Amino acid sequence: MPFVIGESVTVGAVFGDGRVNPKWFVWRGEKYPVDGITYTWRNQDGRETIHHFAVLACGNLYELCYQERRMSWFLASVEVEGG
Repeated sequence: MPFVIGESVTVGAVFGDGRVNPKWFVWRGEKYPVDGITYTWRNQDGRETIHHFAVLACGNLYELCYQERRMSWFLASVEVEGG
């Protein structure tokens, strides 16, 4: 079961060829390497395009979101292994 987080995070990502690939993120002072991206999608919230990334890190599944107009990231949710 995912836990809703909704907190700003710092993300290291590679932008290129019209794609965004998060490589790591810092949440609550701890750095998490992205082990894989399982799914991506995007949606519109008014004029804001939000890119969603379901990523594996440290055995858990996280949903990272990139707000295109604001150029900012937030952690939407986390699903803890065995949770």
